[in-house]
Amino acid sequence: MGATEFVAVTVGGTPTSSNGGTASQLQVFAIGGAAAQSPPPKLASFVSRTTANSAIHTLSLASTSAAKRSSAATAGGGHMDTQSGLYIQEWNAASQNSQIVTGHVLLRGKPVSGVGIRVGNYVLPTLTDGSGKFSYRVDTTLPQRHVASVAGVKQAKLGGHALSAADQAALLALHNGFSVGYQITSLHTSRGSAGNVVLTGRAVFGTGQAVPPVALFTYQLSGTISDAAGKPVYGAIVVSRTQ
Repeated sequence: MGATEFVAVTVGGTPTSSNGGTASQLQVFAIGGAAAQSPPPKLASFVSRTTANSAIHTLSLASTSAAKRSSAATAGGGHMDTQSGLYIQEWNAASQNSQIVTGHVLLRGKPVSGVGIRVGNYVLPTLTDGSGKFSYRVDTTLPQRHVASVAGVKQAKLGGHALSAADQAALLALHNGFSVGYQITSLHTSRGSAGNVVLTGRAVFGTGQAVPPVALFTYQLSGTISDAAGKPVYGAIVVSRTQ
């Protein structure tokens, strides 16, 4: 691109040198750009708001039942069921750090095939099958809500027949999502000293291991490379690794 050199860093797609998963991500950097640390990512799943009496910190929490499914419906009889009970897992270099989840599109209780699905801004490459099922791979290392909606109904069929305009409109209004969150156990309520209700519990990964009190998503390292005699080394290449 002209006289500017760029470096592209991919995460996933193909396993990294540490066999670190295949969730596709791409970042492009201009060589000679700003050396300032980049701001941390904005995680919509973490919300902090203060009331007049107390501070309420809301984390993305997952249901304790992995078999449970959530359902969103329209007045026209359309339903989108999505898999729930998705728990955050610790990042693992030997894992894809993701999970394939499923959902179903129904109309008046019957599966609809040929429906196009969008999750976030990504349109799934395949349409719903004969059981109304669609699949999506979610990142299970971050607390996040992955919103699913109907992207297209031109090829949609119910019982092998094309849909009416009213049925198409009902499906296009459907949306639901996949929520990845920490598993909450040992919930207990008690009365606080001010008469308020105190809710306590334990936030854990899907494996049951306690989560760290602080999650660091961006950082900057600096230092000096020296030889055995303590003299600075010119032109050394420094490589950092996560975890």
